Formats: sequence, structure tokens, C-alpha cells
Amino acid sequence: MMLKLQQDFHDRLLDILLDIPALQEQDNRNLLLRHLPRIPVSGINRSSAPLVDLHNIQQAVTSWGQLDSGEWALVILAKNALRFAQGTEQGRALQALLAELETQPITGALSVIKEIVIGRDERLPLAFLKQGLGASLAVAKLVVPCIIGGVTQPLLGYGSCWLISADLLMTNYHVIEVRDRPIEPPASQDDFKAQALAAIAWFDYDDWDTGHSEYRCIELVDANDMLDYALLRLLPEALTGNQPLSAHGCLKICQTTPNLHVTVQVGQI
Repeated sequence: MMLKLQQDFHDRLLDILLDIPALQEQDNRNLLLRHLPRIPVSGINRSSAPLVDLHNIQQAVTSWGQLDSGEWALVILAKNALRFAQGTEQGRALQALLAELETQPITGALSVIKEIVIGRDERLPLAFLKQGLGASLAVAKLVVPCIIGGVTQPLLGYGSCWLISADLLMTNYHVIEVRDRPIEPPASQDDFKAQALAAIAWFDYDDWDTGHSEYRCIELVDANDMLDYALLRLLPEALTGNQPLSAHGCLKICQTTPNLHVTVQVGQI
């Protein structure tokens, strides 16, 4: 994927961002920078004028190219914007641009590098991949609405989750909280619980356009901010799809207490 895109592409993206009503608010424009490195983000020349601000944000993010994580900064920006435009004309236009952005061809010849193992061979057998595929049945995408002061906001949070029993779902506290700390204040307990009870788990989910089974949360069983976990109970019957929740199995919890003792060896000089 190469991000040497034509000016036409940037103009189309900027037009879409300007057409999204929520991005007229600066607080929402700040959320376009979620999951992007904080140091370059702090160097963006921001403005209270939406046109200028969005232009500066887009130009800066484009210049960062591919991040250390392997993701492209502009793709992250577009996906963040998509959260404000799901189900709208602007959202469909953004999805089309994302598809175009993520299928840019790699130009130039690729050098041939012969495979060689140096030192210990850490390759894994095919059976490992098969076991991972089986375990993936119990893993889902969790969709959580953002609720502030009891009012549902035009923003959704996404995260991973997994079944640990027939109807108990484990995820992170921050996934349920849907707040960008420390930029945003933590969710109140009432808002946190309301978000948990409105969460929907998508099983058998591969991509936006593929079918999947949805199950809703009926109980916030437990949660802990410091340990960053939340335990939810799901309704066994699917909201969409034909499979009962039991068809997805569960991931076993390790019964052995891990050894957290850290040994520090001080070398001699």
C-alpha cells in the first residue's frame, strides 16, 4: 500500500469530513486523532475554524505515513471519522475511500530474500493455527455506545471480547468505558453501567460486509478500573443470525496462579 495519493483523493476526504455534522465541534475533531502517536499529534497546528482545522489535521496525518505498528496513520483517521457517520451518505462515501486507500498497489520490484533460520527455530506447526482458529469462535467484536450524563452520543466504541463460560463475556474496562483518557474525564458509574447494558457482541465477524451473529448484554456482572476488566452476561438467544450463544464455546481460564516474582540480576562491571 502506498500513500502517494493524488490531490483529488485528499480533496474528496476533506469534503466528506466537512460534511459530517459532528465534526463541526472541536471536541469531536479531537477524537479523529484517537490511537495516533501523541507526540506528533501535539505538534499539529490546530484551529477553531472547522475547515482550517480539518485541513491541518489531514495534512499532518498524511505526512506520518506508516506507523511503527504497521498501520497507516491516514487509515486510522478515516476509521475514526467513520464512527461519526455510520449509516449515512457520508459514512458510505468514507467506506468507499477506505477501500480505495487500503488497496493502493505497491510499486517497484520486490527483492527476493531466501528464508533462513538463525539460532533457535521458533516456527510453529500447522496444528497451532488450527487450534487458534477453533479458539476464535469464542472471540467477538464488542460494540459499545458512548453515554454521557445519561444521554447517548453519536459515537461508538469497539473492542475485543471473549466467552469464558456459556454466557459470561470478558473484556477490558476501557472498552466498556468509551472514554479517551486522559483527554476525557472517566465515565460515571451510572453511564458505565448503561453502556455495558447497551453493548452488543458480534460473533463470527470478519469484515463490515460479512454476516455475523449479535448478542446483547443483560447484566454487568463485575468490573474493575485498576485491573482493567469487565465481566458481562449475554442473552443466549441471538439478535441476528441463527446460532445460539452456546455454539461458540468458550475459552478456558487458567486455574494455576502465575508466578509474578521478578528476579533482577545485577551484572558486575
